[in-house]
Amino acid sequence: MSNSEVGRTILLLRNLYDIYKRAKGIKKLLIWVILFMILIILIGEASDGMLHIIELLKFL
Repeated sequence: MSNSEVGRTILLLRNLYDIYKRAKGIKKLLIWVILFMILIILIGEASDGMLHIIELLKFL
């Protein structure tokens, strides 16, 4: 990694942390999104199941 890449990464992390501090209320939503993504990954082998989830999401 070059110095500019390190600097960019640090800036990105700092921006993400600022967003995180402002969005304490969104924290629960973020946890649910992560859990949902893990669920999708676990169901990943069953592509039919994933298609059903995507269809359900369209109606939400």
